[in-house]
Amino acid sequence: QHGNASLFDHHGFEQARASGGGALGLELRFLRESRLFQALEPIVAEVKLKNTSPVPVVVDRNALRSEDVVVIIERQGREPRQWVPYQRYCTIAEPHVLESGKSIYAQLYLSAGLNGFDLAEPGRYRIYAALRTDVGDVLAAPTEIRITPFASREQEFLADDLYDEEVGRTLAFGGSRVLDQAGTTLENVVDWIPESRIGRHS
Repeated sequence: QHGNASLFDHHGFEQARASGGGALGLELRFLRESRLFQALEPIVAEVKLKNTSPVPVVVDRNALRSEDVVVIIERQGREPRQWVPYQRYCTIAEPHVLESGKSIYAQLYLSAGLNGFDLAEPGRYRIYAALRTDVGDVLAAPTEIRITPFASREQEFLADDLYDEEVGRTLAFGGSRVLDQAGTTLENVVDWIPESRIGRHS
């Protein structure tokens, strides 16, 4: 079924991660103290690729912005699904010398993508990340987050409008000059629930 990742089993993931090792380490993290997110809040993660070896390693500077990054989102009690971002970067490889202990970073808008809104419903989620390289996969430790239920009737009412592809794209790209309906929806959010996190994002 399109978007599902039923063959992605977290036990197999852990076995692969334990046997991986190598010169590179991958981490998926959120630049905040809590992994508790409000309903409707856009969820942005940072992926970090670090040289964990004592010697310099050559990597592609664009590796974390490529299709070699694989993210799997698993809601508790549901089938895992692969996150597929709206954008696709086509770049020429840029060899980059990553010194020992140094890292490169990229931000990922995980709330929505071509498979829809995978981080929308309240509940607990486990997120897996991997990077395909010429010498094998580099896997991050699974990260768990929780999305809280709707805090008000206004949030619940606005959800149907917010969980829309145009709104997802607008939030993912930081705005739009052509998706007028999405702009109207986000303006309504600012008017109705300005103090919420989605209100500040809007």
